[in-house]
Amino acid sequence: MGIPDGIELRHASDADMRACRMLLPMAFTAYGAPELVAAVQRGAADTLVGACALSWCNAPKPEAEPGGFPVMAHVVPSHRRLGIGRALVEAAAAWCRGDTTGLRTWLPVVDGSGEASFLERVGFVRHHRTLHFETGLAPFHAIVDGLRSRMQRTGRLPHGARIVRLADAPAWDVAALVAPEFAAPHAAILRRLSPTAPDAFDLQRSVALYVGTALAGVLIYSWNGGDVGIEVIVVAPAFRAGAANVLLLEAATRTALDGGAERFRFFCDEHTRDTLGLARRAGAAPTRIEAEYRRALT
Repeated sequence: MGIPDGIELRHASDADMRACRMLLPMAFTAYGAPELVAAVQRGAADTLVGACALSWCNAPKPEAEPGGFPVMAHVVPSHRRLGIGRALVEAAAAWCRGDTTGLRTWLPVVDGSGEASFLERVGFVRHHRTLHFETGLAPFHAIVDGLRSRMQRTGRLPHGARIVRLADAPAWDVAALVAPEFAAPHAAILRRLSPTAPDAFDLQRSVALYVGTALAGVLIYSWNGGDVGIEVIVVAPAFRAGAANVLLLEAATRTALDGGAERFRFFCDEHTRDTLGLARRAGAAPTRIEAEYRRALT
């Protein structure tokens, strides 16, 4: 299926950039713009009808799989179902073929949504799903605090482990840990670690875990009145299958309780048995499922 007559695909020009930013605001950061393919309706005055953003960066750590450049596309409603979205993705794939092994979703999409269906139609395959839950904060904290106490009694807490505010952890190190695990460009995470960003992470109440001098994990949450929710939780590979996840959850939920929060929203990969077990024990209600997709380039 081709695209309609009068539609031109091109690498976005300087003149296209403002309109592209309005279509794909999440792709732009304080550090710069992504690479962009623009779909333009030719006429007396060219009109942007779609765009595809491409972040020219693979996951910076070799253990972060799968690799691939993050991609995000948007077509204005009046021009959907005409093949423009597919053509934008194909143009992005052709542009970066040879520089990466694949394309991956810039942000997770809701499982079963129209966005997920589009990705499957243009050759993306679901890599994994993330399950989201909500529960009462006090009972959840009681469970993780009990786990932490048991680990402490049995000598299973790592020597030299300490929790610090996210504000006290070097932003570059945090972004390097978080970005590859969440298929997000490093610059996008780094931007939100700045206290002046309009959508900055909660640097004062989110937490980081150190074991000795090593950054072992990060838990970042959002605060909305009496509700808190995890936005990011990452444990460095060397500290997985241990106490790191429990230490992060206990510290973050204790801080939230001290601040008067009552409800807690959290998520985990569909294969993370420990957190799924916590969800069952806390009687957490499932709220949504999100998925990340990848398309291999050959």
